[in-house]
Order: sequence, then structure tokens, then C-alpha cells
Amino acid sequence: MDKRIYRVLAYAGIESIVYQSMLFVHQIMLFRTLSTHLYGQIGILFSTVFLAVLYLNAGLDISLATLFQQAKQSKQHFYHLIIKQIYCNALFAIGALCIGYLIASSYITAFNSIYTFLLCAVLVIIESTKKTIKQVLHLSFFQRSVALTEIATLFLYVIIVWSFLLSGYTASITLVFIPFICISSVATLLYVHNLHTHYQTLINSNEPYHINWAHIVTMRFKNYIYQISHSLYSGNFLVPIIAAQYGFELAALLKVISMSAYSINSIIQHAFGITSNVFFAHMKNMHLIHKKEFFSKISPYIYHTLFVIGLMMFLHHRYIQFLDPNLCSDHIYIIYLFLLIIFSENIALTHEHFFIIEERTNLLIACNIGLLIPLLITQYALVSCSLFTLLCSLLCIRALSFLCISLYSWYAWKIRMSLGVKPLYLSASAALALICFLLS
Repeated sequence: MDKRIYRVLAYAGIESIVYQSMLFVHQIMLFRTLSTHLYGQIGILFSTVFLAVLYLNAGLDISLATLFQQAKQSKQHFYHLIIKQIYCNALFAIGALCIGYLIASSYITAFNSIYTFLLCAVLVIIESTKKTIKQVLHLSFFQRSVALTEIATLFLYVIIVWSFLLSGYTASITLVFIPFICISSVATLLYVHNLHTHYQTLINSNEPYHINWAHIVTMRFKNYIYQISHSLYSGNFLVPIIAAQYGFELAALLKVISMSAYSINSIIQHAFGITSNVFFAHMKNMHLIHKKEFFSKISPYIYHTLFVIGLMMFLHHRYIQFLDPNLCSDHIYIIYLFLLIIFSENIALTHEHFFIIEERTNLLIACNIGLLIPLLITQYALVSCSLFTLLCSLLCIRALSFLCISLYSWYAWKIRMSLGVKPLYLSASAALALICFLLS
């Protein structure tokens, strides 16, 4: 099993590092090229699109790992548990977007607004379908194919956008969105082909089977609530709120900062999150001792990675001012808190995947929502609170949530939080970060 773990880690890690590096350079170049207002608009639209993708998913993606052991038993199981649910989700997304358009039609009167809404709606449907099929392919050990597709399609998208910009075309929402829709459609078709290939490898059983749809609907509903509550701490949720209260300029800066943080987060979540999800899914019916063994192997790598990231942030703070030389000190503090909130998503990464596979999502929901209640009461009592106070409160809630999850893991499964990081690794990481700081 160790070889397979490292292979999944390697492909997922290579994909995320190359993909996020290209995306990060592309975003920095856009930020430096476009006007702050236009980049802020594009950032808000993309944040809204990917937040809609999450909300319209209705808990399917994170439920797939729990269902996968049953789904791979035969073509009939796979069709009903996976393919049929993908179809239903696509129809649900189309219906929800149509209803959303009718509700918001009084606000969408200008041609440009209608056109922008249609672009975003098409992208939501395509990205939602692509994201779900990608999850199935990861569970089916198609990491190599997914990695090649993601890297190739993003490279093509960046080339197309910058070819237009360097040819003298005026930067606009259309110039950024249309190529993205086309490339995302190509990637989705390639994933559909891979999904069909995997489907053909399954046995064709004529034996009667039973699917407990009531249990699946209940599980998806719980996972959906968890997805929504978890998104309250994400950059895609916080950036539009900040834009509404503090303007596009700070939102644009935080968007490019969140893109930088998301690049690192994606590397961590691909390398460790996907690996945890895949192997917990395949070990669902195994004895607890095997799950605890895998848990103890993967967790120390996550904590070591987070330590290195925190150290690099502390030593290389001045690079934030590269994005905006006139940045005031208050905004620097806000950026750091914003980054800490985004990176804190990874602290309980393995725990959360384990809870979902074991169908203990209730506690995750309670931690995410229950701990927000004091903050909402405080904010209501104070009428309004500063952005600094809000971010500090969210960070404290995150820390308390992780404490609750860790205590429950120990109580229910005797899983202890083992850092398992060797002093040599920590010393080498600190020395390397310090050398980079002194030479920069």
C-alpha cells in the first residue's frame, strides 16, 4: 500500500505544484496589467462562480468517497450511484440558475449584466460537472490522466489569454471568461472519456441490488450543510463581503493574495487531501487499525508543511508590499490574518476526511456553525465590527473547532494528534527559510 500512497501523492503533488505555479504567475501578471477596478470585478466574478459551484453541488463531491466502495461493485451500481447523480446535479444547477435569474432579473437590466450573468452561469454548470467527474477519477486512481489534462488545459488557457492581450486586444471580462469556458469544456469532455473507460472495466451483473436512497439523501444533506458551513471561512466567501463593505481596491488586493494562498492550499489539499480521501474511501470497510495506521503516516507531513509555510510567511512579509508599494500597515495586518484563516483550512484536513468517510459529519457541522453563533451575537450587539476584529474572531473559532475535532477523535477512535515531525526536518526547514531571507 505504501507504494500506491506515494504514487498518488506524487501525481497529485506534481499536478498541483505545476498547475498552481502557472496560475499564480498568470494572476500576478493580470494584477499588474489590468486596472485595479477591472481585476477586482473579475476576481469577484470568479469567486462567485466557484462559490456557486460549491453550493450547487449539494454535497455530492464529498459523498462520493463514502459511496465508492458500493459503486464499483458493478456497472449497475456505478450508473445509479455515480453517473445518475452527476446528471441530476447538472439539471439541478441549470434549474437553480434559471430560478436565480428570474429572481434577480429586476437587477439585471443592462445588456452587459445579462451577458455577464450568462457567462457565469455556463461556467458554473461546466465547472460543477468537471469537478465531480474529477473526484470520481481520483477515486478510480486516474491521477496521472487528471494531472496531464489539468496542466495541459491551463497552459493552453494562459497562452490564449496573453496572446490576445499582447496582440493589443482590450482587457475585458469577455477576454478572460470565454477562453476559460472553452478550455474547461475540453477538459470536461476528456474526463467524460476517462469515466467511460473506467465504467467499461466494471462487471455487468444481473443480480438484484438494493440502493438505500433515503440514507444517501440524508448523508448528502449533512455533507452539503458541512460544505456550506466550511465555505464561510474561504477566500471565495470573504472577498465579496469585503468588496461590498470596503470597495474593489482592497478586495482586488485580497483576491490576488487569496490566489497566492489558494495556490499553496491547493498543493497541500491535492497532495494530502486527495490522498486521504482516496485511501479512506478504499479502506471504508477495513478494520480501524488500518485507518489509524494511514492516519499516523499522512498527518505529520501536513503539520510539517504548515510549519514551513508559517515560517516563510513570517520571514518574507515584505514581499506583500511588492503587490502594492503604498500599502498601509493596517492592511498588512488584515492580509496576514486573511492568510492565516485560509491556511488554517489544512490543520484538520485528515480529520475531516476521516469524519466524512465514517459518516460523522454532524460534529463538523456543529463546530463550523455552532462556534459562529457567539460571533454573530457579538457583531449584532455591536452593530458593526472592524474587519480586523472579524478576522481575529474567525481565526479563534477555527482554533476551537480543531480542538473539538481532535478531542472527539481521541474519544471515539483513540486517534491522537501525532505531530511526528523529526527535529532534523524542522531545523533544516528553519535554516533554509532563514538563508532565503538573508539572501533576498
